[in-house]
Amino acid sequence: MNTSSAVLKVTKSGKIDLFSDKNEIIWSTNTSRSVQSPVALLLDSGNLVVKDANDGNPENFLWQSFNFPTDTFLPNQKLGGNFKTGHEVYLSAWKNDKDPTPGEFTFHIDPTGYPQALIRRGTRVSSRAGPWNDLQWNGAPAPLQIQSSIYTFQFVFNKEEVYYRYSPINNGYIQRCTWEDPLDTCDTYNLCGAYGSCVIDSSPFCGCLEKFVPKYPQQWEKGDWSEGCVRRKPYHCNKEHVFLKYSGIKLPDIKHSQYDKTTTLEARRQLVCSRNCSCTAYSSLDISNGDKGCLFWCEELIDIRKLSGRGQDIYIRTDSSELVSEAGSNKKKAKILAVSFSLLMAMILLGLILLLYIRKKKKLKL
Repeated sequence: MNTSSAVLKVTKSGKIDLFSDKNEIIWSTNTSRSVQSPVALLLDSGNLVVKDANDGNPENFLWQSFNFPTDTFLPNQKLGGNFKTGHEVYLSAWKNDKDPTPGEFTFHIDPTGYPQALIRRGTRVSSRAGPWNDLQWNGAPAPLQIQSSIYTFQFVFNKEEVYYRYSPINNGYIQRCTWEDPLDTCDTYNLCGAYGSCVIDSSPFCGCLEKFVPKYPQQWEKGDWSEGCVRRKPYHCNKEHVFLKYSGIKLPDIKHSQYDKTTTLEARRQLVCSRNCSCTAYSSLDISNGDKGCLFWCEELIDIRKLSGRGQDIYIRTDSSELVSEAGSNKKKAKILAVSFSLLMAMILLGLILLLYIRKKKKLKL
């Protein structure tokens, strides 16, 4: 609604109503209860709250703007969700630079499976920053350290709520402006399909993980990577299989993953993944001080990319013959190198003998 002026009022029931110049309600807050002396206050934190004038307990606020952000993430504001009330706090982009109406892009801390940060375009996932590994979002385009000279970052996940927030270390006035480059091609959600890995410096961007091959080679060669890759040698539950380590990885989508915060990586492999044929992969949950906790997948792995210097290790189930063939291949390579080195040394030695023979012959002629 276009209007030249507006009036903000706090009603007796404890709501905030925004009226146009024609005395029409443009916007209103929702409250589930009322108080005797409702007031609206803008706190130093930037949080606009409605509360009882005689009650300073934040848990008794009738309404607060921190629970309904638009496109701005303020210090000490929680992004996430409350499992008891079902209320989610997420960021929403403007429709355009002049229209603050919510646009189609939103930023969420999705608690499905193990919580992860992602961007949605409407209801569809557009890109994904992955899970919090106690240092940063595993696949964030610009990873944030948990400690810096200005801010601390916090991720909380328990039975009651999940949220992410940041706080300034020192009190005072700080205005922070950052320029975020557009997401690169490899941040496109599930660009390379199952078991495909996106490498931003490669051409083409998509390739299969080692020990995997394109599911449909002809489509793959034409640049259609949507069907992804399959194991070069499928594993069978009644046969021996192993978990191969892949390093420097943006962890796959964890929407349907399972987790254990207390067990060690090796214990999880032995107790669950080795005995459960549906377990396709596992990885560490916390990398801040050694590997603690465990994430594990029981489905195809999607939305993987190679991350230079900040990826994690993941262990993927593979037929044991791949390990044997790899060892055999390494032995074969070592044997070829040994033979090549021997031939090279023989040629050098033969050359030296020939050179000495020529010099000796020249001296005899003199």
